[in-house]
Amino acid sequence: AIACLLFSDLMIGCRMARIPHYGALVGPFYLAALVLMVCSLFARNERRLRFGVGDPLPVVLVGGLAAAVCFGVAMAVCPVPYNPCMKMLSHLGRTQIAAFAYPACHYLFSLGLFIGALASAFFTPHFAALAETPLRRRIIPWGGALNFAGLCLIIAAPENVNCLYHNTGCHFAVLGGVTILFALATNTAARRAAALLT
Repeated sequence: AIACLLFSDLMIGCRMARIPHYGALVGPFYLAALVLMVCSLFARNERRLRFGVGDPLPVVLVGGLAAAVCFGVAMAVCPVPYNPCMKMLSHLGRTQIAAFAYPACHYLFSLGLFIGALASAFFTPHFAALAETPLRRRIIPWGGALNFAGLCLIIAAPENVNCLYHNTGCHFAVLGGVTILFALATNTAARRAAALLT
């Protein structure tokens, strides 16, 4: 999912540089990244993680569902036809679409992204608790902070207002997520603990 997201961002750069034919790959790879992220919720290794009393996972799932509903309604009320294979999801957050200034989808997208950012920030400390070494436990909160800051920057700078800041927010958000995944990627202790829970 992360690889598809990074490739999609790379294709945005190609489109901005007016390199022909690559712009058509932005939407499909972005949509593939979203689908893979959803599928990852049902991956066997994800379901084996347990966090004990006060499990935060339901809070995160409810937040993710609320964000998804906001995005779905934003697509439905977009004043022009919205095709996720042709447009990035952040297109819905534009302050002006066609002749419509501040359409409803702008507010719904912003609300959904903010809910998603809060859910992600809420879950970050629990990822840190799974880290194998003190260094990784210190790295994960920084990754979470970078992810949260990037998502907030996407909200604050819609792509039609300041594309540079908007894309910077996209890259910060992805970099934060990659930082967390990297810190957990070789986490042998977490894998052993997960194996005991199955």
